[in-house]
Amino acid sequence: MLKPIILTARLDARSQRIFDELRRAHFPRERNHLQACVLGPHLADSRRHLTLYHALDGAKLDACQSALKIVCERWQPLFFHAARVRELGRGVAIDLECKPLFRVRRQFGDAYGGRFTPQDRGRLQLLHVTVANKLADTTEAKRVKREVEATFERFRGEIVGLELHRYEGPEWTSIERRDFGTQSESRRRLKRQARRRTMIRQRTHRRRNDQSPSHIARANDAT
Repeated sequence: MLKPIILTARLDARSQRIFDELRRAHFPRERNHLQACVLGPHLADSRRHLTLYHALDGAKLDACQSALKIVCERWQPLFFHAARVRELGRGVAIDLECKPLFRVRRQFGDAYGGRFTPQDRGRLQLLHVTVANKLADTTEAKRVKREVEATFERFRGEIVGLELHRYEGPEWTSIERRDFGTQSESRRRLKRQARRRTMIRQRTHRRRNDQSPSHIARANDAT
């Protein structure tokens, strides 16, 4: 049986650096072997990404890749706000606000058309980046939350695209990544080129008409 497929969103480089620095400062050293995990409503290792679907049918890679292409062609990069620090039991996270990303997820699911696990069938409720997890206890989590809040400032970043991964136990294998707007810009360029060719053909056609014998004769008669 093929391992499940995961769909994630990717952050811009600056935002990722900010979250990685927070994680290095506050995550237990013995467990800090991943870059900042950006997650949906459930905790799972996602290696610096925002997890949109956790376990798509591993046998439907073609459907996943087709949906990835369709959705990334429709969207431009999305702005998000890193809004607040939140306690997660024995962990601490930064909440993200990005309403359009919920529509991106829904459109991917519609284009994919396969079955979903109970976890993926539900609506995505909250987006957050974990900066500390599996601390000693909730008291430790409250202390870390206060430390993060002392220096945290709201900022705006970008979600720049989507990526498919194959789940291989604790390791993930990247299958395909696409940026938002790449194909859209390519299509816009092709349309501009097509419009220029049409204008050139129209100008050439007018010049030929202006130089035709009948047009010259009419011009002479007018004078």
